Amino acid sequence: PAPLARCVESFSNFYDAKYKRRRLTWLHALGHGEVLFHCPTTARDYTLLVSTSQICILLLFNARPAWSVKELLEALDLDFAELVLCLYPLLRSQVLVSASQVALASQLTLQHTVVVNEAFARRGSRLAVPRKCDEAELPSALDSPRSMDPGRISPTLLNERKSAVEARVVHLMKKAGSMRHDKLIEAVLQHTRL
Repeated sequence: PAPLARCVESFSNFYDAKYKRRRLTWLHALGHGEVLFHCPTTARDYTLLVSTSQICILLLFNARPAWSVKELLEALDLDFAELVLCLYPLLRSQVLVSASQVALASQLTLQHTVVVNEAFARRGSRLAVPRKCDEAELPSALDSPRSMDPGRISPTLLNERKSAVEARVVHLMKKAGSMRHDKLIEAVLQHTRL
């Protein structure tokens, strides 16, 4: 969406001017942010903690109140599987609602229409929306990565998983200082949920 693109371009220009010899690489899959969500019915403001992809989805609702999943797919230029991964947590947390109830992410189809929940109400003013679906809720095309052929996983999802594992390794090594290889693998698998 244009508002997010303007922010990215603005920061890129600032970074390039300040650090002439460094190269800035954007990893949108690892990004997250806060979105101020105003609920007109209750006249309350909520701060939603969401991923970059979810920010893009929510920004589209500033232009129109209702989007079909197919329209979101075209506007964001994502795979259907990637869109489901990001859209379903917004539906489950009731920030967005679908005309027909969607119990599992695998039930989400291109024909579903998604709207902003104007009757959204929560006790607190901050809501951390999960960035991804649980494995049990994923469509069959996104079965457990251990049982999948890597060729069936989208390159974006593979890069996201690779970056998450790398970040966990760096975090654990900084924390421990030194660690045996087998213990490092065990710790990474224990702390990383793919």
